[in-house]
Amino acid sequence: MEEADARARQAIEAERKNIARDLHDIVAHDITVVAMQSKAAKFANDGQMALDAIDVIAKLSTETLHDLRLMLNVLRTDGTMADPAVSVNDKPAATTVYAVQGVELFSQRLREANFVVSSHTEEKISELPRSAQTALYRVMQEATTNVIKHALPGGECSISLTAQGTEAKLKITNQVPNLGSPKNSLPIGGSGLIGMEDRMKAFGGRFNTSERNGRWILTASIPF
Repeated sequence: MEEADARARQAIEAERKNIARDLHDIVAHDITVVAMQSKAAKFANDGQMALDAIDVIAKLSTETLHDLRLMLNVLRTDGTMADPAVSVNDKPAATTVYAVQGVELFSQRLREANFVVSSHTEEKISELPRSAQTALYRVMQEATTNVIKHALPGGECSISLTAQGTEAKLKITNQVPNLGSPKNSLPIGGSGLIGMEDRMKAFGGRFNTSERNGRWILTASIPF
C-alpha cells in the first residue's frame, strides 16, 4: 500500500508539472502577442492597422480565456466544469491540439506580428499519437513567443514540420538583431527552453538551439 501511495503521489506530481508547463506556454505566448499588438495599435499611423491589431487582441483574449478555463477544469478534483460557460460541445483547445494546425496557427501569429514567414508541413505528421502532437504544438507555441520577443523586428522566420525517416522533425528559424540592438538578448536559458527540451525527451526525442550566420535555429524531433 505504501508503494502504491508513493506511485500515486509521483503520478500526481508529474501531471501537475505537465499542467504547469501547459499554463506557462499558453499564458506566456498569448500575453506576449497581446502586448505586441497593443503597441502596434497604439503607434499605428493607419486607422485600419490599429483596428486589425485590436481584432487580434480580442480574438486571442477570448481563446486564452477558453484555454485557461479548460486547464482549470482539469485541476478540479470532482471533474465537473469550472465554469458553466464551458460546455462539452465547446471547440477543442488547450488539451486537444494538432501539430499540423499548429504550424498554420503560429505562422499566422508571426505574420500578425509583422514578420515575414515561410512554413511547410506534411500530413503524415497527423499519424503521430495525440500526446506527441501536443508536445510538438507546445514547442511551436513557446518558440513563437521567443521569436516575437527576441527576433529582428519585421525579419524573416520559418516553421517546418516534416517526417524524416523515423522522426517527426520541427525546425524554426528567425533572424537575430544586430549586435548592440536593444533586442539583442537571445533565449539562452530559462523555463521556456527547459520545458521544450523536457517535452522532447519525454518521447525519446531531441532538442537543440543554436545561432548561425545571423539566424537563431531551433530543432526538435520525436520518433514515429
